[in-house]
Amino acid sequence: MSFVAIIVAIMSVSINIDFFIVDGQNFDSSINPDKSFQNLVVAESDYAIVRTACDVDGDGFSDVIGANLGEGLVWYRYPNWSKYVIGEFNWNAEDIACGDMDNDGDYDIIGVQDSTLCWYENSLPNGDPRESWKSHYIGTSNGFVSGLMVADFNNDEKLDVVARQFGTKLLIFEQNTTEIFSVIASIDIHGSDGLAIGDLDNDTDIDVVLNGFWLENPWPNMTLDWNSREIDSKWWNQSQGVWQDNNARVAVADLNGDGKMDVLFSNSEKPGYPISWYETSDPSSGFWKEHVIDQLDYCHTLLVGDLNLDGLTDVVSAKFERHDGMIPSPYPVRIYYNSGNGLNWTIVEVSNLGIYQGRLADIENDGDLDIVGSRSYWKGPIEIFINPAPPKPTEAPPEPTEAPPDTTKPTAIAGLDLTINEDTKIFLDGSASNDNIGVVSYYWTFKDEINQTLTGKTESYTFNVPGVYPITLTVKDAAGNISTDTVTITVLDTTHPVADSGFEQISLVGNTAIFNASASSDNMGITSYEWDFGDGLTGKGRIVSHTYASDGVYSVMLTVRDQAGNINTDSMSVDIQASGVDPGLIIVSLGSVFVMGITCILLLLKKKRRAKCLVFSHSAKN
Repeated sequence: MSFVAIIVAIMSVSINIDFFIVDGQNFDSSINPDKSFQNLVVAESDYAIVRTACDVDGDGFSDVIGANLGEGLVWYRYPNWSKYVIGEFNWNAEDIACGDMDNDGDYDIIGVQDSTLCWYENSLPNGDPRESWKSHYIGTSNGFVSGLMVADFNNDEKLDVVARQFGTKLLIFEQNTTEIFSVIASIDIHGSDGLAIGDLDNDTDIDVVLNGFWLENPWPNMTLDWNSREIDSKWWNQSQGVWQDNNARVAVADLNGDGKMDVLFSNSEKPGYPISWYETSDPSSGFWKEHVIDQLDYCHTLLVGDLNLDGLTDVVSAKFERHDGMIPSPYPVRIYYNSGNGLNWTIVEVSNLGIYQGRLADIENDGDLDIVGSRSYWKGPIEIFINPAPPKPTEAPPEPTEAPPDTTKPTAIAGLDLTINEDTKIFLDGSASNDNIGVVSYYWTFKDEINQTLTGKTESYTFNVPGVYPITLTVKDAAGNISTDTVTITVLDTTHPVADSGFEQISLVGNTAIFNASASSDNMGITSYEWDFGDGLTGKGRIVSHTYASDGVYSVMLTVRDQAGNINTDSMSVDIQASGVDPGLIIVSLGSVFVMGITCILLLLKKKRRAKCLVFSHSAKN
């Protein structure tokens, strides 16, 4: 459903919403106003249904990117906020992303043009982003996109794209090259809205989090399913039959400092739902415990980041104003400062005019996070709330109590290439692989008719089919750094073909005899058939003919050969009769005995099969 259609729908539907209350939770109604955030207007009359912020022109300061339905994509340059067009087209998404898609050191923009996912190439370092942007095709979005993010899902050091359609479909596009993307996952999901990413299960790959559930990344085997894991069904099982059902904002962060990712939810289009975060000891199958932060209706902004530079993750939320007045004022923009365990929060309000789908970014490059947004999807201004957080100390930091992060990649050593005979067991040995701290996992991946994955430091395997098999060893250390190496196994064809020269024959001098080797076979295929007719002459081919010049019994030899040079032979006899004798009919006469009946039985033997004629007779007087 397009955003315009959603607006029409809400104006024609009477909504009866059940309010959701969390038992045992008490909310402090005394919200502290915070006037220390400076309001900075980017564009007074402009508005943007989506916007984000990143350093577009490479000057070290964040710029603002915005897009509107049907209008296209623009950016505003810090500090004077001059407006430049990236592309004029039918923008068809409620989200936008930025990232270095081509690994050239600058930010590119990812979005939706009509029903096509595209990335727009920043012309830096050789060009000027104020003048031109090149569009690159990613794939078909099949309609309106409500969620859009980029991440390296398959750990190949290239950015991939995840797009959520408004409804029940999620698409993940793998970047093969900057010009070629392929859909590695098209997943039917619970409706309707909400998207975030993060490593929920601490296995060094990026998972996808949606409204009340998450999808587990199957890396390193990206052909496997993305298994759906439930967090809390109340964020996806609303069933009042209106489009506002199951619309959520989603965020991922470690709120309680236990080193594990937690998940946050709010309802973006309904009242009566809390802002909650969830923790678990086992994200794949364990219970998720809910903690309520606040009660805020129509919370269309839900952000996480350390706003006061105390090393703890804080939360930002905001309500928004609808064009038809159906959402009552005020429209608070709130910050929840974390006291250390995610259970105690200091709440302040920086505005009561609202934000629609805001973003966090360090606009002034002063080390703290600012809040970026427009008042709503239909009205401006686009503005920034400048964070007054104190700058980080310039004095020398205290001596670290922990070792610095391990960023050294391991070295994968898969071993030497091998050439073996078919049906021979090989032994794969990755024990020579090394790492500055230590290798913790080994993955051997290859294709032998189907995709195979082995997970030991040393493994064994038997190839039954001849061919050339590249096997990739991926090693990973405890910090998640990975490295790969490839060993090539060449499997030789040692199976001899089966030669079959056909039935033994009886023919006449001057007649054409036909020889057929079609019953011969080989595991990989026969490449040549050679015949020795026994009279000094030869022939080649699966089916051949030959004419004998004189009578006699000739031994005919067939030699077959496959592509690997394996050979086999078979022989048969051909009895060539003198002209005038019919070899297919033998008449036996005994004086005056009249032969009353003749029965001829051909005995076909598997080897040395001569067509024999047996004659049975019955005598009678004239």
